[in-house]
Amino acid sequence: MNQSTLEKMHLMNLSGMAAAYKEFFTIDNHYEWSHEQLLAFLLDNEYDERKTSTIQRRIKQANFVDNQACIEGIKYLTDRELNVNLISLLSSNDYIQNGQNVLIIGATGAGKSYVACALGHQACLQNYKTLYIRLPDLIVEIKMARAEGKLPSLLKKYAKLDLLIIDEWLLTPLDTIEVSDILEVIERRTNKHSTIICSQIQISGWYERLGESAITEALLDRILSKAHRIEIKGKESMRSRTDY
Repeated sequence: MNQSTLEKMHLMNLSGMAAAYKEFFTIDNHYEWSHEQLLAFLLDNEYDERKTSTIQRRIKQANFVDNQACIEGIKYLTDRELNVNLISLLSSNDYIQNGQNVLIIGATGAGKSYVACALGHQACLQNYKTLYIRLPDLIVEIKMARAEGKLPSLLKKYAKLDLLIIDEWLLTPLDTIEVSDILEVIERRTNKHSTIICSQIQISGWYERLGESAITEALLDRILSKAHRIEIKGKESMRSRTDY
């Protein structure tokens, strides 16, 4: 093994290649490998390490409320009446490619956030830029950005996300300015990027909490159009269940 070559790999931040280079000399028949085989071995290891690093960075930046959530961990208990076929379809991430939204409705403790984060995790695995945020926090962030003269850059940030997960949707009514602000966020994403919305309020009750206005009509039109809907039933909170 050439120590100088190994050092150059580390200096060039080719850690995956460096690890593979060291491993190569431990393989019994390494002296029989062709130059092409060695090059492929080194490049494959570097590629795999960079891919893993990118995925880990995406998951960290997503700020999930549940970092352990994954598609495989979703519990299809009978009383929850989860649509297995729909979740399987969404796990392909085609809805992100098509700029479609997902609405997850269910009572407190139904597991809405888990399902949303599981879908978000699946998006990160395919290198989609994802972010989880509670609606109350989003509203505060918008207000602070406006006060600091940074609202345009904040809206641009949210417009660029491949997948935005908004949790705790409409737990409390919004005023006209807040509705208008959320419309600005959603408008920039419509037909381009996907948004997952989690709410314990049935969709029929959204109008009342948003206030009947032209702005509300515009906001709901953009959210509801062609959206996939997941309704999680079951009267017992997933936090206290022991039957799975």
